[in-house]
Amino acid sequence: MRPETTPQRGWSRNLRVRFALVFALSLLPIGLIALLQGIASLEAARARALSDVAADTYRAAGAVLNAVQSAQGIASTLAQNVPLIEDDARTCSAFMIRVQTSLPDLSFVGYVPGTGQLTCSSADGPLDLSGNATFQRINGDPEPHFYASPDARISRQSVMGVTYPVRNAEGQIDGYTAVSIPHSALAPTGGRTSAADPLTLLTFDSMGMVLTASNGLETLDPDLPADRTLEALVGQIERAFFTEANSGAERLYSVVPLVRGELYALGVWAPERIGAGKGLAAVARVLALPVAMWFASLVVAWFSVEQIVSRHILALKASITSFASGSRIVGELNFDNAPAELQEVLEAYRTMTFTILRDEAEMENIVHQKEVLLREVHHRVKNNLQLIASIINLQMRKEERPEIKSVMKGLQDRVMTLATVHRELYQTTGTVEVQARELLGDIVRQIITMSTGDYRRFHVATDFDDIVMTPDQAVPLSLLLTEALNNAMKYAGAAEGQVPGLTVSLRRIGAARAELMVEYSVAPGGDQGSRTPLTERTGLGSQLLQAFAHQVGGELVQEATDTTHRVSVPFTLRAVDLGDEGRIATPAENGNQACP
Repeated sequence: MRPETTPQRGWSRNLRVRFALVFALSLLPIGLIALLQGIASLEAARARALSDVAADTYRAAGAVLNAVQSAQGIASTLAQNVPLIEDDARTCSAFMIRVQTSLPDLSFVGYVPGTGQLTCSSADGPLDLSGNATFQRINGDPEPHFYASPDARISRQSVMGVTYPVRNAEGQIDGYTAVSIPHSALAPTGGRTSAADPLTLLTFDSMGMVLTASNGLETLDPDLPADRTLEALVGQIERAFFTEANSGAERLYSVVPLVRGELYALGVWAPERIGAGKGLAAVARVLALPVAMWFASLVVAWFSVEQIVSRHILALKASITSFASGSRIVGELNFDNAPAELQEVLEAYRTMTFTILRDEAEMENIVHQKEVLLREVHHRVKNNLQLIASIINLQMRKEERPEIKSVMKGLQDRVMTLATVHRELYQTTGTVEVQARELLGDIVRQIITMSTGDYRRFHVATDFDDIVMTPDQAVPLSLLLTEALNNAMKYAGAAEGQVPGLTVSLRRIGAARAELMVEYSVAPGGDQGSRTPLTERTGLGSQLLQAFAHQVGGELVQEATDTTHRVSVPFTLRAVDLGDEGRIATPAENGNQACP
């Protein structure tokens, strides 16, 4: 018997899919190596680009740095000379005016004493700066300072300035020299002047105060970073970073110290300055080559295996599946270019199919011969039984006693029933199965024909399900039906003027059980024998019914009412594909009551 197996299916078990997965995994390390190398190259390129941005920022701030260094030098020189002339305000102012006149890039030159009363400067007239915020911030501090003013009171324009402390003979701070440079002299107000210039270049001091801006101090805010202050960038070495500006756009920022700890330049660049910044485009460019190489290798490997292995295996699989499904056309398989191992598999498959086809042909021939012989046996048995029935019929014609004729008539019916069963067996297409619908239908027609005539009619209704049975079960079931019909013919009746009714059915009960039922009508107030249970009767018919029910493997059930009498036998169907060793034993074989 062939074992029942359920092949596991799904896309993950497909041969091509598994090959593709194996190749993808085997080639994945190469792809990862290429990816890591690409990322390392990208990082190196980014590092070089960021270094170049810092250098470009430093170069772009060159004009500011030169101006600041020049202003620091001037302020330092003035601080050395102011003590000599600070007592003479007129002389001191004249000196400051000459310095400012000789250096047209300067908008203001002066000396602010610690009191804040400005009397020595290039400006007209004395001024009180004691309340000035910038003066208050630097007053008393011994270090040089930078300052910025978008609208300077003296220069009347946006300026950036430098202060330097002035010390007396005792080393104490008396005041500060101050030099102002207009923003217009530090950088073009129009922003970028070339592709290498930042969008905005600004300088700021150690307090985070913006000193200069290439686009003007009044339009500076949108370009400043949104997530950090300028003061947070003080004290850091050269660095570059991506972040979002106050305007919402992504920007590249580069910070370089111009005067360590005092003055810094901040360049604001578009992300395209070093390619695509940190966006998806840069990642896509890094992934493109290794992914393309990995995919190309995968396609080449898959195509190679497809040509060498897969197509041959799938062709062989299709042929095997077709052969296993019942087709006996093996077909031509071209394995000329296949590996030697697959050619050996094909040769073994061809040998196997040839052997199976030869054995099947031999078995079919043997089965056919046995079937012909068995049919001949059933045919001869049927003829012999019909001969016996004919002899009984001849004897019945000579017999004058009615009771003897009745007994012989019952015997003849049973013999004819056996003959009908054997006729069905030799007419069927197989030898191990019987169509119950045809067999029982023939028996009903035969008994009704023999038991009716002009003087007696029956209204017969049959209902047989399509059930296949073994001969071991069909024979006793047929005899059981014969006895039940004979009993019905004997006791059936109906009210005056009506025809007796007879119903015969064989129906399935579940998957492996069936029920034979014979129901007939009885005349109201008729013979008491029609209402006597079969199990309580002592005649031959009741004994045969009990014995046949046991042989079928069921139990006789009787139900009676005032108008009907029903006999039913529920039983378990025996499998028709079991051999002699696996056949279910009948009750007679188990020692149960057999047919007398």
